[in-house]
Amino acid sequence: MSLGAVAERPRFFIVPTNVVAALLFVGHRAWLSMPKKDGSPRKDSAIRAISNDQIEPYEEAWSLLDAPAHEAPIVVPPWVLEHGRSEIGWPEGHPGF
Repeated sequence: MSLGAVAERPRFFIVPTNVVAALLFVGHRAWLSMPKKDGSPRKDSAIRAISNDQIEPYEEAWSLLDAPAHEAPIVVPPWVLEHGRSEIGWPEGHPGF
């Protein structure tokens, strides 16, 4: 959900659990693998984030609530697929894409 301005209706995103897991896991691992601007390694953190542009296809996708998550369409940025299928992998127990 994205709240926006006071007088505006919030934006809602109905995102399958396996998509959320992949975005958070792969995104965080990819971020950790990139050095900081000064070249030093990044320190791990408990903070995780998904930007609205990563889940845009799921905005107002209320119909996804009528079926199991594994039947929902998988729409993720190409970099998530590339990293998930390579050295980073998927979270433990994740079915992959």
